[in-house]
Amino acid sequence: MINAALASLFIWLLYYGRLQSLLLGAISIAVGFTIAVLTRHSHNDSYLHIDIMAQISKLSSVNPALKLWSCLALMAICTASKSPAVGACLFIAMAFVSVGIGGQKARYYAKTLAFPVLFLLLSCLALLVEKSAMPLGVLCFKGFGSSYLVVTKSSQRTAELAAARALGSASCLITLAVSTSISDLISALKQAKCPSALIDLAYLIYRYIFVILSMFESMGSAARSRLGYKDMPTSIKTTGILYASLLARSYRNAEANFKAMESRCYSGGISFIESASEPKAQHSAFAAGLIVSLAALAVFLQQ
Repeated sequence: MINAALASLFIWLLYYGRLQSLLLGAISIAVGFTIAVLTRHSHNDSYLHIDIMAQISKLSSVNPALKLWSCLALMAICTASKSPAVGACLFIAMAFVSVGIGGQKARYYAKTLAFPVLFLLLSCLALLVEKSAMPLGVLCFKGFGSSYLVVTKSSQRTAELAAARALGSASCLITLAVSTSISDLISALKQAKCPSALIDLAYLIYRYIFVILSMFESMGSAARSRLGYKDMPTSIKTTGILYASLLARSYRNAEANFKAMESRCYSGGISFIESASEPKAQHSAFAAGLIVSLAALAVFLQQ
């Protein structure tokens, strides 16, 4: 709830003095409520594992190298653009690609995207509020001593552009993740001649994120069933015990997995079955059209 409230505050500060007060308040509340709903933890409505989303996507059969390089090109255009409209358009386009073309459920896609969006909005909040010795800007708060916390039109434009670039780029990465399995992505990285050590490290990190998350969820459920979170003092004690146990279990699990890999003739490299299809003409044409359209929009808005 605190994070959702901060996200609402960011939207309110970002467009303060630029939108009508009632409309701005409604938009800020709607953004905060949406983020609070999407990021709240629920045992009855957990979103799909990102690997499962990649397998069931209609875009899973598209050549992974084409998806990878297309996303990188779109991210480069978005990052280089000087108009927030480019990032906003890319954000909408990627949602359409994932949900409309890829067949992902909008609810699962929104849940997957909610946490990165929340993190990016809170990060851009630091760009929005500045410290000044004079009460300047469109909004001013009394700070410590003789200083003021101000929101200026310049900081609003800077934060808006940074947020748009970040959201557009994040939506590209999420679309790539929910449409490409890790094995296909590794195949594309091998074709790009990435160092094998970097690829293996990326896979192991990715894999153990979910291993540790699974352990954390099972330990948390066990603690809740034993009233480990019945009040604040008990919650603090339970949290400390849980994280200490999680660290020890993760080390033991890593050691056991390494021994299992050695017993299967592990020699310093992880091999995957590569079954990537060749890029089709219609897929390449769609990707090229999307890249050219975004580049044209960036050039047009820059003039």
